[in-house]
Amino acid sequence: MALGRKPKLLIADEPIANMTTISQLQILRLIASFNKNSHTTVLYICNDITQVGNLLNRINVVYAGSIIESNSTVQILSRPHHPYTISMIEIVASYLNQSKKTKFKFLPGDSPELGKLPIGCPLGPRCPFADRECNHTPPIIKYKGGTVACHFPQNMENSNND
Repeated sequence: MALGRKPKLLIADEPIANMTTISQLQILRLIASFNKNSHTTVLYICNDITQVGNLLNRINVVYAGSIIESNSTVQILSRPHHPYTISMIEIVASYLNQSKKTKFKFLPGDSPELGKLPIGCPLGPRCPFADRECNHTPPIIKYKGGTVACHFPQNMENSNND
């Protein structure tokens, strides 16, 4: 029904959640075809990047209600900078390459409730790189067509800050 009106923007919030694999592929193929043929912008909202990663031009990683990293899909997946983004990509990779003895790498603790965010960086209490600076709102750092909101971004040595 959403495609019938030929929108300029289609917001697909978990469009394939709780579907069989065949249904997921059919829906993703339909949306991709519609996107290509009608020049509609599609905003995918998902928790599992492996499901739609090959359809995306750009990724915005959201944590605690804020965009913490934004760049092209290739840049985010090959060289993430925010500790949360790195953790998400590592856990998917460890799941896909798991053996019976593989331990999943993940950040300790839970995401904060939106009404009870910590002072400063929302990832601070869970971040392995947190320091006193994280008690302040993180700066937004521009690099190679993207941004990262972090006091201690990783993998930045060759990122040519703008």
